[in-house]
Amino acid sequence: MNKPIKPNFLAVQAQQLQMLSLEQTKVKTALSKTLIYKLVAAGAFPAPVPLTKSGSRVGWLESEVDNYILQCAANRVRRAA
Repeated sequence: MNKPIKPNFLAVQAQQLQMLSLEQTKVKTALSKTLIYKLVAAGAFPAPVPLTKSGSRVGWLESEVDNYILQCAANRVRRAA
């Protein structure tokens, strides 16, 4: 009898923790740097994650950016109805 294959927890967790640079975030969302930071300040876009102690380098969790895009799409569908 074969044991069921279990997903590798660390691989799944690491997949959820992919970081995007500002440039990658801009490309993925089609938003400008200025608009991204305005939306962050308004609480309408995921906040960046500091990657250095000084905070001079930041990134965005890809899963959070993906969720933002999905929410925009869901809002579009609701408005059309």
